Amino acid sequence: MDMRKYRAEGFGWDFNGTLVTWHTEFWIFYCLLLEYVKRFDVPMFFRACFKTQAKCLKYFINSEIDRLAAIILSDIFSEEDEEFLTRYLFDNPMEKRFSHLLRGIPVIGKKLDTQINREAVAVAEELSENGVLNFIYTASFLPIVEGAVKRCGSNAFVKIYGNPVKIEGIAADYLFQENSDQLDEIFYVNPMDKSKTFQRVLEETGLKITGEGVGYVGDSEQDRRVFAMVEYPFVSPFSKEEFREECRYDPDFGDRITVLREYGEILKKLERRYWLI
Repeated sequence: MDMRKYRAEGFGWDFNGTLVTWHTEFWIFYCLLLEYVKRFDVPMFFRACFKTQAKCLKYFINSEIDRLAAIILSDIFSEEDEEFLTRYLFDNPMEKRFSHLLRGIPVIGKKLDTQINREAVAVAEELSENGVLNFIYTASFLPIVEGAVKRCGSNAFVKIYGNPVKIEGIAADYLFQENSDQLDEIFYVNPMDKSKTFQRVLEETGLKITGEGVGYVGDSEQDRRVFAMVEYPFVSPFSKEEFREECRYDPDFGDRITVLREYGEILKKLERRYWLI
């Protein structure tokens, strides 16, 4: 008899829009503008303010948020190492003060938070304590995600799959190219189709490549393709209402999908009713 408390053997978490409510890349960008002012780095300040933001404008207009975030980092961090990126964002007193101030703003404060959601952490820890393997699967950048996990102080997330800021000199916006010989042999999470490498992640974590016994929570159209590959798909409580409605009534998901109002519902969905019997 299976004595596990929860049905799932593994559980995947998206990062931006799921574990954190905002795209952390944008927060880094504006924190660095302040840093450039503080150290009188005029060339980098003007480059960020004018060249980078002008390049991002069309993606902002077209709501291509993931691509916009990648362009920001490929531009700014072509001259900054990844250790600086993690250190600046998560060990910087100014960042902590501003982040704390923003989180205190009614309603919009939660949407600007760059810290991992505490309720999500509590759910991940409960799953972990009962033998469920938690992993983060995101098209965001590894130093950002690793820094956020370190700051939240939890050991519940055993594996983190994401993208390096730079891949052997290849700009981050190359991640959006459908076909690139330079990327064929490199593991990366394609921001436009996250399902491409998900099966490989299941295999590496020792989970069933069919997705049986696997849960996953995400907030965007890119996560939707991953939903189709797992037994227990969940829509983030921070996702847009139109996306929530589309997933709720998608005939491909049937009653498998759960549109979350709060993260605690994950445990209710996965719990075995008679697990002690």
